[in-house]
Amino acid sequence: MTETNVDHIEVFKGDAGQWFWHGIARNGEIVVEGESHTRAEDAARAASGVMGDQIRIVLRRETDGSV
Repeated sequence: MTETNVDHIEVFKGDAGQWFWHGIARNGEIVVEGESHTRAEDAARAASGVMGDQIRIVLRRETDGSV
């Protein structure tokens, strides 16, 4: 499955220490999101599995407080 309106995937760490991913549209809106993972690599792999391995993945190191 590929969301054509997804510009890139953002992998980030939530407040509880779990890693998540969001599919971000060109306008900056979150259009798809994934479940929690214990490692950033696992979240990125899950995103690639859902969105395809040709999509750009951005790793955000800081916690944003949203999860």
